[in-house]
This record gives sequence, C-alpha cells and structure tokens, in this order.
Amino acid sequence: MNDRSVLLPYVIPIFKDLVLILLRKCEYPRDMELCAEDKETFRWYRTDIADTLVYCCNVLHDTVLEILLSQLQLAMTSPENAWQPLESCLFAFAAIAENTDENESQYLPPFFAVLPTLPFDSLHLYVACTAMELVGSYSNWLNYHPELLTHVIPLLLMGLNNSETAPSATLSLKDISKECQLKLKPYSDLILHTSRTVLNEGKIKQAECIRLMYSIGNVLSVLPLETILHHLDTLILPIINQIKTLLEQDPTVAVRSDLLLRLRMIGMLFSSLDVQACKLHNEEGGRQETETGEKTGDVESPLQPVFLVMEHVIGPLSVVVDKWANDLDIVPAVFTLLKNGLITLLQDCMPFVPAMVDIILSSYKKVPTTAALEFAKPVSINACLLVIQPCKRHKCFDGIQELDRIDILQPMKILLLPELITVKAAVFFFTAVISHSRDHNLLLACVQQYGEKLVETLLACIGGAASRVNIEPLSDILLELNKKHSDNMSRWLTAHLSRADFPSHRPSLQVKAHFAKTVVKHKNRHKLQETVRDFSLVCRGLVNTEYAASHSETTE
Repeated sequence: MNDRSVLLPYVIPIFKDLVLILLRKCEYPRDMELCAEDKETFRWYRTDIADTLVYCCNVLHDTVLEILLSQLQLAMTSPENAWQPLESCLFAFAAIAENTDENESQYLPPFFAVLPTLPFDSLHLYVACTAMELVGSYSNWLNYHPELLTHVIPLLLMGLNNSETAPSATLSLKDISKECQLKLKPYSDLILHTSRTVLNEGKIKQAECIRLMYSIGNVLSVLPLETILHHLDTLILPIINQIKTLLEQDPTVAVRSDLLLRLRMIGMLFSSLDVQACKLHNEEGGRQETETGEKTGDVESPLQPVFLVMEHVIGPLSVVVDKWANDLDIVPAVFTLLKNGLITLLQDCMPFVPAMVDIILSSYKKVPTTAALEFAKPVSINACLLVIQPCKRHKCFDGIQELDRIDILQPMKILLLPELITVKAAVFFFTAVISHSRDHNLLLACVQQYGEKLVETLLACIGGAASRVNIEPLSDILLELNKKHSDNMSRWLTAHLSRADFPSHRPSLQVKAHFAKTVVKHKNRHKLQETVRDFSLVCRGLVNTEYAASHSETTE
C-alpha cells in the first residue's frame, strides 16, 4: 500500500532502536545469580523478546542481520568478563533464523565465518550453548549454503566432548544431519569417529547418547554399503554384545539403566538409518534433469543395513521381553525399536515377522501392555502378507497345523473395532486364509466351520455395527469368499438376509434379496465396493442425505 511506503521512513529508525533495546534486555544479569524460579521466568521473558525480534524482521528485513552482525563484532571486543552482550547477539541470531531467506548471502556467510574464531575454551557456558543451538536453527539455510558447513561441523563436534555443551551440540547436529543429510558426506568420517569416541568414553549423558544415534544413522545413510557395514561393526555390534552381557546378569537398577539405554540407542538408529529413502532423495534432482522423464541410477533397491542389524538383535530382544516383562520402560523400548525397524524395512522385514509375533505374544501373555497392542497393528498386516506370499523359501505354511488351535472368532471381533488400520489388518488375515483355503485342508475346514459366522459379522458391520469409514475394506472378504466358495457364500447370504430386521430394520426383503444377488454376481472389486457402500447407506438411513451425496461425489 502507498501508506506503507510513506510511513516506513519514519518507522524504520524506531525499529532499529528497538532491536538494540531488545538486545540489551535479553542479556543475562551481570551482578547476580538467578534461582531456578527466576531462570524460568527469564526464559519466558526471552521467548517474548525472540517473538518481538521476528516482528522487527517483518519491517526491517535484512537490516536486522546487519545490526546484529555489527553488534556481534562489538561484543567480541568487549572485556573478557562481559560475556552477556555476546550471548544476547547469538540468541538474537537464533531467534530470527526461521525468518531468514534461504538465498540470503550478504550477512550470514560472514557471521558463520566468525563463529569458529570464538574462544570456546574460555567462553562462558551460556555463550557456548547458545552458539551450538544457533547452528541448528539455521540448518535449513545451511542446506542451501553447504560450503559453510566446514565452519560449523567442527564446532558441534567440539561441543560433543563437553558434557555441559553436549545437549545443545547433539540437538543441533540432529537438525543438521536431517536437513543437510546429502551434504554431510565430506564430513562423515570426522562425525562418525568423534561420535564413536564420545560414546565409548562415556562423556555424555544418556539422552545425548540416544539423540546422537539419530545423527549417526543419517550420516551413515549417505555412505556406500561397505563403509556402512564397517562402521556398524565398530559402533553397533559392541552395543548388541553389551545387551547380551547385561541379559546374563541379575536384574539390578544399574543393569536396567544400561539395558534401557542401549535399546533406545538402537531404536533411534533404526529411525534414521535408511539408505533407500536417502537414495530416492538423492535421485529426485536427477530425474528432473532428464527431458524424457526416465529414472536415472540403479533400478534395484539397495540392501538396508537395518536388516543386518535386526538379524543380530532380534534374538536378544526375545530374551529381554521374557526377563523384563514387568518393566514398563524396557518393554515399550523394545517395541519402539522393532517399530522403527519395521517402518524402515517395510516389505524387507518379512523374515523377521514370525519372531516379532512371538515377541508380542510372549510379552502380552506375561503382562498386557499398550505398547504390545500398538505394535501388533502394523505387524499383523505384515504377518498376513507373509502368509499370502507363494514363495517356497519362506515356507509360509510350514506351521499351518497351528490353525486348529486358533479361535478364529477372535479376529472376527476386530472387524467391529473403530480403528481403520486394525480392521484392515483383520481383512488381510481373512482374505489370506480364504484365498489359500482350497490348497490346505486345515484352512478349508476353518472356512467351512466359521464362514457363515464371518458372513453374519460382515453383514452386521455393513448394517451399522461398525464405523462407516471401515466398510469399504470389508468388501475384499466378500470378494474372496465369492471367488473360492461361491455356493456357500450365496447360501450364507440368503440365510442371514432373510432374517427380520437384520442387519437393519430399514431395508425391505426385496432390497436385501437384490443385494445378495448382486454381491454373488460381482467379481469386480470396485463394483462390489459400490454395492456394499450403497447397501450400508440404506441400512443406516443415510440415502438421499448430504453425507451420501458428498460420499458419492468423492468416489466418482
């Protein structure tokens, strides 16, 4: 607006003065120590100052950086005991990081060049920690200016060697390794060597050890597989061996603490060590450069190092849940580790699914926990995929005789639950059993014995016993029954739909008969889903409603 251009010359000097005032106000007191309560109050006060500096950026833009850089140069020449002005400048730089344009190249490069010149050996702890945290604040900007990483990586690694600065250093290294992952390859040896030294010497606290593993995983992901395996041998195998040693000892507070730490460290590594995701990220630019749009690079997916680590750790984890079943910290740590591994491996986790299922059952039988149930959801999907794989080397049905001891009525109850992912897992299970029932007598017996009850449950869900959003996956079970057991399917449908007021009092006998005929007729998945959805709307009294109209539009 014209008013803005007219007013800016009057406002800008005021905001420049305000920046200087805020710098002075956010300084730590020079003549007194703050108690815990005062420190917390001052922390909130500085948070408000940081927000105000952001508002100043909206008016002054890069001029704020110019002011801060000049004040930083003045602060570096202050008397040695006056560390507060230097710390406040660094704090202000961190406060406006998110408002800095990624293309800014006038003030920030000189600023990051100055950082390594600070005398960290003699700096006040607060100054050192603020400098470490500042680097992480600019992790996104540094991704566009990787040449400046040479100034900040040694700074962060130096911070790892001091237990007091390690929390700030590990936080910033985590941000840098995430945002600048592909740019860290030249520094990988330095980062991994320092990290290994710090972990082996026990210089940092447990929280920092766990956080550091995230950075290690990100850095390893950009390296060749042979190099990754070498570092895993020196970094991770000792941790796994330590877990085995701890499991041989009697449970004590110290053993518990050491075991929990190592489980969480490996779990954190599994969340970031992903060479396939890194490879895809690396290839995005290459794909855009080809005019034909053809994918460049190797087509074959690289081996996931997490797979190799899982081979070594899955056995000890079974012992952990058996020996520490009552511990409400260790058991969730085990399932977090497995969950992160499963998320990273995706379909590559299939060989470990039976062991994962055993761990879930062993843990839950001893002490039922939410962690076991939460992990059971994704594992159940992968377990069903393992069942339906027709690959002989997996010997999918070697243990099929176990089905005569499974109460298949229990999975039917899952179909009534409100969580879509849980219902989908049950659908996977039933479709897998039904699709192979003609090839295995025990599966065939299960379908013949429980098929009618399964159809009754499906109709009840469609009629209103289950959430509307869970209805569509259920048609997959009907489709599989129709393919493998069409005669029984028709008889079961007719028997239950002829009952009064089932699955709802709303549809007439003619409507239910038409639904049964249509279901048996359809072999197309999409058409069957439409038929099931329409019948569910009739049962729920939602025909000609706004919900039905909107749902119809989204499916067309």
